[in-house]
Amino acid sequence: MNVKRLLFMIAGFLLLGVAFIGIFVPGVPRTGSIIGASFFFSRSSKRLEAWLERTYFFGPFLRHYRYGEGIPTSLKVFSISLMWVGMIISMWIVNETWMYVFLTSLGLIITAHILTIRAKVLSLTLKERG
Repeated sequence: MNVKRLLFMIAGFLLLGVAFIGIFVPGVPRTGSIIGASFFFSRSSKRLEAWLERTYFFGPFLRHYRYGEGIPTSLKVFSISLMWVGMIISMWIVNETWMYVFLTSLGLIITAHILTIRAKVLSLTLKERG
């Protein structure tokens, strides 16, 4: 394996770690990290790229994004709800005015972005259903 492929693979795993943390921590960029990890895996290992597309947490999102199909409305609602719950908990824990302003602003921007993504009616094939 050459050095460039190894560095791309490492970058892919680092971004995948950031995306995983982003599931639980508001404000951590999950979407960009998943897309970045997919990019680096596609340049380093087709096997890792295919694995990432099959993962439970990231696979459906990547497939919908990659093929321009939009995001299912249920995923939009779930993402926005989970994000706001996490942000409100963070605001309550930190209890600082700057945190209220920062997270509220960030939440509104992310919510607006998610709402502007085309909605997709979810229809799974037999293979995707398990």
